[in-house]
Amino acid sequence: MPPPKPKASRAAVIVTIVAIVIVLTCLSFGTVVFFTLRHDDSLDQAGGAPATPPTAEPFPTDLPTGDPDRTYAAHEGDIRQFIVDRPDGVQAWEGAPSDQFLDLKTAAADFADPNDGKAVLQQYHFVDGYTRRWIDDDKNMVKVRVLRFASPSDGDNFTNFFIDANQGGSWGDPQPVPGIDTAAGFVEDKPMENGYQRSVAVGDAGDIVAIVIADQMPTADAAVPDAELLDEFDLL
Repeated sequence: MPPPKPKASRAAVIVTIVAIVIVLTCLSFGTVVFFTLRHDDSLDQAGGAPATPPTAEPFPTDLPTGDPDRTYAAHEGDIRQFIVDRPDGVQAWEGAPSDQFLDLKTAAADFADPNDGKAVLQQYHFVDGYTRRWIDDDKNMVKVRVLRFASPSDGDNFTNFFIDANQGGSWGDPQPVPGIDTAAGFVEDKPMENGYQRSVAVGDAGDIVAIVIADQMPTADAAVPDAELLDEFDLL
């Protein structure tokens, strides 16, 4: 189990979970389905047989810019300064952007139900975010996502909520991420239809929440997303 969070924050998370579960029950949504991370379409397109690696594409050189005038609670300025660089020599995903600014709509698209994902992000006062994708030398499909919230308590509460809502089922119990006391990791118990097995590490540094997803050939190793999360926290 991940290290305990401050009691006040945990209490706030529990209250929020109860409230949203009631809403979802009324709408006939299940919490496990709702909070399961949505697969990128490109994973299904590129997966194929486990022995077949995805096709590489060139990385983009022309990227849009963020809003330099917006003021943030703790981590200020261009969101890209708070996400790790791609390692040298890696490949790009096929069918998905290598670099992507996240607004409310695109951030919510990573939830099983984007409409309800939008509601959750609004509940925790989401501001903006960024995603970076690559295929590493071991053919692992890595996605690093940073989400910025309006305050450190919002980021902490979202992380607690993410961990609490995703545990159980195919994800099992959250595991600690060595070296980060505000983080937890998961590995799905079996491969997906495309042959990859998903692993996740998530943690917060105040108003910034970092989520690392690594889809690996079985058997997935939690150390892969954990290592990327550690690198990410060096920036935060």
